[in-house]
Amino acid sequence: MNFKTVFSGLFLLLFYINVVTAQSDTVHIKREYVAYTFFYNVVPNQCNYPLVGFLNVAKGNHKSVQLGFVNTTLKNFTGLKAGFINTTLGNVSGVALGFINTTLQDFKGCKMGFVNTTIGKSLGVHMGFVNTLVGNNVGVQLGFVNTAIQYIQGFQLGFVNTAAKGIKGSQLGFINIADSVSNGIPIGFLSIVKKGGYRGVEISVNELYSTNIAFKIGVPQLYSFFQGSYQYNYSKPLAVGFGFGSLIPIGTKLYVNPEIGSISSIINNNINTTTVTSFIRYAIHSKLQIAAGPSVVWQQYPQGENMYDSPFFSLFHKELDTKNTLLVGARVALSFTFTDL
Repeated sequence: MNFKTVFSGLFLLLFYINVVTAQSDTVHIKREYVAYTFFYNVVPNQCNYPLVGFLNVAKGNHKSVQLGFVNTTLKNFTGLKAGFINTTLGNVSGVALGFINTTLQDFKGCKMGFVNTTIGKSLGVHMGFVNTLVGNNVGVQLGFVNTAIQYIQGFQLGFVNTAAKGIKGSQLGFINIADSVSNGIPIGFLSIVKKGGYRGVEISVNELYSTNIAFKIGVPQLYSFFQGSYQYNYSKPLAVGFGFGSLIPIGTKLYVNPEIGSISSIINNNINTTTVTSFIRYAIHSKLQIAAGPSVVWQQYPQGENMYDSPFFSLFHKELDTKNTLLVGARVALSFTFTDL
């Protein structure tokens, strides 16, 4: 066997290997699955054509529109998704409209649906029945149950709002829960703020009841209170009330403390009593205060029954008609707070 024969054999072998490799690459490219039908659409990475069908799957990044019952993007998505279930495993920049909208990484844009979930950071608006943000959020949550696991900058509006690591902004809902609140206030029936919140118990005497005990919770700027009252000489001696108040500092230990509330007898709740009080509150200690101030009371008894024939005391008492009475009285209170003022 001479040198030329060996060289020719090696050349033919290398040529054969290159041809087989090229054919293998060609076959691999041809095997990239693409389906584009009305019912089922599957496209590869960066195939940025609109997907309109019952089931849409983008196997990589997709920048376009997905309209269907189930829309899924395995990487990042930019554009509009509208369907029953919208899922993106990467980042989203755009709009998602559906019953269930889920983003496993960062989201920027607007989500509208029944259940909206973002695992990464969020910048934008979430509107739905249940909105859950796991990462930091800048934007707005509008829904029945809004939950932010990390810090949120913006606004929460819903029945139950939770900012587990705090909020820079405001909450408006029936129940608000936050680790801390800055540059805003929580407004609701019950607001629970761990750091910088206000919680206290107060015992007081007023023009209608000689014994009152109230629990106050919220933040100093705006808190709600729940009150129980007793007056021994009334035919219906027990009453419960609810209201709102605010602590406005005018010195290191002195506060103006306006409150508005409503109180009603436990037995006969057809009698409506609205009270407006302006306390001057003095802090004896960081957790102990005394307060006193005038109050105005408007009583309504639609059925003509006045259970307050003889107020406990009053500075002014005027029956406007058979169903309305106006009182001017005064209140004195002693408060213990669980948080420092």
